[in-house]
Amino acid sequence: MAHGIRCGTAKTDKKFCKCECKGNKHGNQAGLDEFMNDEFERAINESFGGEVENYINSIKNQEFFCMCGKILIAKNFIAHPHEGGLIDAEGYTWWLHIHCPFCNYDIAYWKVKNRVDTMKRQKKNLKKLEKKK
Repeated sequence: MAHGIRCGTAKTDKKFCKCECKGNKHGNQAGLDEFMNDEFERAINESFGGEVENYINSIKNQEFFCMCGKILIAKNFIAHPHEGGLIDAEGYTWWLHIHCPFCNYDIAYWKVKNRVDTMKRQKKNLKKLEKKK
């Protein structure tokens, strides 16, 4: 298996690494820059323009829950070319996700947006309940 972003952000022991780095880049963030220059998956930000910019700006730095229950912040977006993704300013389409460093789940961009919106509603409802007390 090729080296991937999961190695640099992994929380488990490096002896469990199954990729070509053999654990040397496991959990230390080193190698992420090298990996992000890969032709397949890369860091992406609002400078890509188009739908990518609009999406990132709409949720950037917002809190949301991962499936594992941890609260994450919408930042450090990762993308790979994908026909069903968001279109950048140059017409390329990208599938965006955020990687959870706690459970290693890659959360698709549309799920992140839904969870950000849910978190906002929950906070708003909590404030209403606190005012009633």
